[in-house]
Amino acid sequence: MAAGKSSRFYPFGNGKHKSTEKLLGLSIIEHTVQSIKRAGITDIIVVTDKNSHVRDSLQNRKALSIQIRFIEQDDPRGMGDALLRVKAHLAEEFYVLHAHHLEFDQFAKDLKAKQDQDSVVLLAKEAENVNQFGVLKTDGDKVTDIVEKPDNGSEPSKLCVVGIYLLPKAFIATLESMPDEHYSFEKAIAKYARENTVRVLTTKKQTISLKYPWDLLSVNRYLLANAKKSVSHAAKIDKSATIEGEVIIEDGAEILEHATIKGPCYIGNNAYIGTNAIVREFASIGEGAVVGAGMEVKNSIIMDRTTTHSGFIGDSVIGSGCKIAAFFCTGNVRLDRAVVIVKTAEGSVDTGLRALGVCIGNNVQVGIRVSTMPGVLVGSDVVIGPSTAVFSHIPHGTRYYTKFQEVVSEKNEKNLEKRRETLKKMVLFDIDYTLFDTDIFKESHLETYSLYSEVSEMLASLQGIAKIGIFSEGIHEFQKAKLLKTKIHDHFPEEHLHIVAKKDDTLLEILKKYADSTLFLVDDKLSILEAAKKQAPSTVTIWIKRGPYAINQSQTDFLPDATVTSLDEVVAIVANT
Repeated sequence: MAAGKSSRFYPFGNGKHKSTEKLLGLSIIEHTVQSIKRAGITDIIVVTDKNSHVRDSLQNRKALSIQIRFIEQDDPRGMGDALLRVKAHLAEEFYVLHAHHLEFDQFAKDLKAKQDQDSVVLLAKEAENVNQFGVLKTDGDKVTDIVEKPDNGSEPSKLCVVGIYLLPKAFIATLESMPDEHYSFEKAIAKYARENTVRVLTTKKQTISLKYPWDLLSVNRYLLANAKKSVSHAAKIDKSATIEGEVIIEDGAEILEHATIKGPCYIGNNAYIGTNAIVREFASIGEGAVVGAGMEVKNSIIMDRTTTHSGFIGDSVIGSGCKIAAFFCTGNVRLDRAVVIVKTAEGSVDTGLRALGVCIGNNVQVGIRVSTMPGVLVGSDVVIGPSTAVFSHIPHGTRYYTKFQEVVSEKNEKNLEKRRETLKKMVLFDIDYTLFDTDIFKESHLETYSLYSEVSEMLASLQGIAKIGIFSEGIHEFQKAKLLKTKIHDHFPEEHLHIVAKKDDTLLEILKKYADSTLFLVDDKLSILEAAKKQAPSTVTIWIKRGPYAINQSQTDFLPDATVTSLDEVVAIVANT
């Protein structure tokens, strides 16, 4: 199965299936095909979409002495639709797996040994957080039901479907009887379990998951842990360099003076490792990539043709064609040593990792002395300015800079004048999706009151820089309760608390009230910011681009003064305006 949009794989994918990303010189789907061949299977059907990326990744299939037939899926309509498209080519029994299951050969024989006549056999593994998987209800080794993505506390077991199946052709009739929907395959398995036999093979071995970009790190670790040492005679390695452990160094690679390579790790074709650089455990350096002098790379992937200078890259994935200047540093562990949480378009994701750096897309340019915080995602074609600390995600195609302000010692009267100017700054915040995490509130049936993680620190930092208030829609007591129960009500004096039925009807009155101040409006609704700018051009408009209104509202030619994905940058914007 190699179709689908790989939407959770940002900042990678970009129209390509996630299995086409390269590790250790081959695409992930190539590694999977090699695993299938090791299991003794040479007849493979690949279901893909209409673009050629998957086919291009498997151009050398003839050299592997295997037969691959490609079947197109017009739209990513799930595994059920994909399987029905290939039914004419199926044998009496066949395996089904996702394109990233390069560990397939570890389980093929055991799955076959479990199979009775016309029985389905699937692979499963226990997990703690099961609400993102299909979860099994079992009686011994027999599956009696599958619950797809159950709510926490309602799961029938901790056994999660891995995504490798052995199926009889008789299963197709059950699949054809199901309604045409995205999860028809999973529902057909559940129905087959009730009417026939479905067995489960449980494992404690490592299995591969590839949903999010940071999953590439575990795939890379699996490949390196199972690789054998290989140093090409066509590589150029200085006598003073240190090479230790299971290291793969490909043709044309160049290792300079006093560089240290500690395996397991991979150095690709024509890669360049500079003087005094350190490439250590579970690092993969792609074809033509450069690790500059004094750079340390640990448990990270640097893709093809990316160049770096000095610094530290830890637990990170860096895309292809990037140019990273000197003194680049990835923060890879939180100060409180807690698990790294990544905010995605679908909500916050618990990565389960206590060490996670940055995931950077392709063709990104990074200036000198840039640092990134744990779990940050940077899109492709981004430019990051010098001496910038990246605290939040950066969308594709963005120019991201820190604004600098010169600090000069002044006489007291000048300081007093600056203080007066500061007090003329007024920041008005919306509540929902700006300060208040409305998604959590709705999911809890209006019981859990929660702020976004950066809000409390941001509000505290604004004290002394500006006056702050609220401009928000809704029922007054209902909205005010959100401020009270999250303990931020005291930040907003009553005179600056504007909770109204409809902002459009009150906007002009608000603008007049703060006409003598430098007014900053922070809101997730672009339409309000646009209206404010038209009526009072001096208003500083800050669009917080999160929540359904920000994501789904129609775009216009209006450009706010600043666009942010979290409120971390608001203090700097207010201070420097």
